[in-house]
Amino acid sequence: MQEVYTYRMRRKDGVYRWFETTFKAVRSEFTGGLLEVQSATVDIHDRKVVEECLQAQVERSQQLVDLTVALEGQTEPTEMAREALERCVRLTEFTCGYYLEIQRDSLRLLHHIGGTEELLAGLLDAYHSVTALGELGKALCANEGYHTTLNPNNLPQQLRPLLHRYRSVYGLPVTVRGELQGAFVLLSEHVHMTGESRRLLRAVAERVGAALERSLNLKQLDASREETLRALGLMLEYRDYETKGHTDRVVALGERLGRAMGFQDKELDALRWGAYLHDTGKVAIPDAVLLKPRKLDADEWALMTRHVEIGYEMLHHIPNLPPATLEVVLHHHEKWDGSGYPAGLAGPDIPLAARVFSVVDVYDALTSNRPYRAAWTKAQTLAYLREEAGRQFDPYVVEVFLRLVAGESGKHPQEECT
Repeated sequence: MQEVYTYRMRRKDGVYRWFETTFKAVRSEFTGGLLEVQSATVDIHDRKVVEECLQAQVERSQQLVDLTVALEGQTEPTEMAREALERCVRLTEFTCGYYLEIQRDSLRLLHHIGGTEELLAGLLDAYHSVTALGELGKALCANEGYHTTLNPNNLPQQLRPLLHRYRSVYGLPVTVRGELQGAFVLLSEHVHMTGESRRLLRAVAERVGAALERSLNLKQLDASREETLRALGLMLEYRDYETKGHTDRVVALGERLGRAMGFQDKELDALRWGAYLHDTGKVAIPDAVLLKPRKLDADEWALMTRHVEIGYEMLHHIPNLPPATLEVVLHHHEKWDGSGYPAGLAGPDIPLAARVFSVVDVYDALTSNRPYRAAWTKAQTLAYLREEAGRQFDPYVVEVFLRLVAGESGKHPQEECT
């Protein structure tokens, strides 16, 4: 019998580190009496830091997914702004925020969080138009985010004592069909702003813009949902520019292969949405692992493989998301011979949509440049797919894919592989 204890200890220099101690009781095989207690202690600080970082990113990513779901059910601009603004302040270093509706040059406050009533009144009195916002207003009109430190000498006299606790401000535009419709203005007690916060806030603003557009035209609700799912799928590309365009390419190619496989309407929707969302879980993988230009070690690879389960956990509660979409997210790294992950499914036990998408995903990955290798040629990639049919891929899906590519080029499938 053994017990494992995880704890922190403080070194002489005052720094805390995580340790793990395992105790094992050794008993007599004759009497059962206790002979000795063995213990082993391991420094697990680096592992613990990675786990905590992963958990924090999962929670932040989950909040973004939850916001997308919340905006999906809202039609009133005021409620959309409230939902988004609360998440912005909760998930970033900012402690005070405002959402402003913009009509031509005029500003109207829709919602605020944090700050005093006196500060709110002072801001409304001093800044009644986009022009009055100065450089911030110019950036918003140019559809750009704007982050700057607060210099008391550049503030109206009446605002200086009200803003003394804040060190910086960030403004982010919300556009609908290319037109400036609103802006988030956030105040922080810190000078610096993390890149992660910048990416998250930019994504929030994009979602608010998409949600406002849906509220303007309910007849385009289905199309707007498509764009929301696409935005979720593109989150990874904000972090990993080497994969830029991957989402749109696999969506387009996956839909063509799905049609060639006989998928109809809702089946195609489910496959397309799975293609949008297939790598959602990678937003929770630390940059040091996701963006590593060299081969991953065993621990890093184990962490990377968790992205399919993380993505599934993040997405499975979204209303009306088809089971086949979630199957693509969870099982697109399964292999026909059972050697894939996460469940080691084999053959027809792998959901069909996942089998279809895996061919498309690997095809696009191999024909695209990566930090650790140059893109393969089309012929090399098709030859690889043919070679892996029956091992990594469903042989029939590969056959249909080769015919599809050959039909587009006018060549025989075998010629495409040479």
